[in-house]
Amino acid sequence: MQWLVDVLNGQPGPEATEHLRRAFITWWQSGGRARRGADGRLMRSGHLSLARCAGLPENPENARLQLRNWYLRQATELHAALSDFAGRKWPCWWSLSEPPMQATELESLLWHATRAGGGKLPGTARRIAQILEA
Repeated sequence: MQWLVDVLNGQPGPEATEHLRRAFITWWQSGGRARRGADGRLMRSGHLSLARCAGLPENPENARLQLRNWYLRQATELHAALSDFAGRKWPCWWSLSEPPMQATELESLLWHATRAGGGKLPGTARRIAQILEA
């Protein structure tokens, strides 16, 4: 998911560029050729979606959730950090366009996760464990 973060931030590095290049090639080569069926109707062979070739879900909302979950998996000491962040930091930082300069790496990851989740984070230990297992 780091490649997606880099692209969305307008800073695709070599890894993001290579990932997208491979996705486009796979998508391009999956098209097949159109042919006529027995009834004379034009039939197209199955092809892969570009989202699938890039490893993304078809639905942007599901992609946002995957991105949120990726940010959360990057954070360590997650359970305690979520509670602390949601109660103390997010109320002060919610309107910022990026994490503040003084934010730790963990706080920055939680800021991105909360923002990607529309201001919400998972609230139960069970849900956090499910995300970490993914």
